[in-house]
Amino acid sequence: MDMELIESREMMSFHLDGESEIDAALLSKMISDMAELTKITAKEVNPEAYLKMNVTAFKNGSFQIDFSAVCQVAESLFDAFAPGVTLAATVIGGVKGIFEIKKLLKGEKAKSVTEIQNGYITVESATGKKVTVPAQSAVVMNVVQADQLVTNISEGAREHNPDGGFTLTVRDEAVVCSSEDVSNMAKPLPVSETVTCQRFRADVTMRIRKAVLEGTSKWGFDLNGKAIEAAITDDDFLEVFQHNGRVGKGDYIDATIEIYVDLDLQGLPVKGTEKYTVIRVHGDIKHENTEEKQETLF
Repeated sequence: MDMELIESREMMSFHLDGESEIDAALLSKMISDMAELTKITAKEVNPEAYLKMNVTAFKNGSFQIDFSAVCQVAESLFDAFAPGVTLAATVIGGVKGIFEIKKLLKGEKAKSVTEIQNGYITVESATGKKVTVPAQSAVVMNVVQADQLVTNISEGAREHNPDGGFTLTVRDEAVVCSSEDVSNMAKPLPVSETVTCQRFRADVTMRIRKAVLEGTSKWGFDLNGKAIEAAITDDDFLEVFQHNGRVGKGDYIDATIEIYVDLDLQGLPVKGTEKYTVIRVHGDIKHENTEEKQETLF
């Protein structure tokens, strides 16, 4: 059965200092890099999200691009990291935070990254300056591709006007970057090194999103409102289910899962490194809603 998609929109303006014209090839590259950066951020917020970036206007006086981010998410994933009705705003807020981090760090490694409440982190530079941004903005420090895209955009701004900078505006909140800032933001950040990993097991309740009727491919589950994929290594359960089992909307399993995640230099989980394996399924597939039974693992 098809799921209803919930759509949300958010605006973002990228204002380049200088003349109100720009090299066409440079423009195309900067728009492409901004769109790709936003897609990476969207996946950090919700791996199931679909993102479309629209360029809505060019403005005179200096060169300005207005972007419109259109996000869609399945109705069944409303309880994920960001509800569908605010997904676009959450994603664009994360993009703004990425530029704030790059401006703060000036091509150097963060001195510390501290988690605070309500999905935000505080990043401290080597000089002791700090900025508080959405947690998904940390992708610029953990994923080389995200950092490279901001580096590319900064290099493009410098190529357009070596003596100018740019301003990124979201809901009247602006990240203003001078020509000096842009030069520093064009420097790649040091690669985040994973020094250890964490592996543990937990007994959980998970709603089934996708079942595998034959073979050992990964199943899809909702775990604490997060969409995950996990292989099932419980041969007894698989044999019974794949012989005559059925699964319907809202069905769930009680299971023991093993979770593996890399840790960064601060001992924090590196988002996107999680791996899940269902070690044992306790009983048969069950047929009632159990959102209240799910427990937070992290």
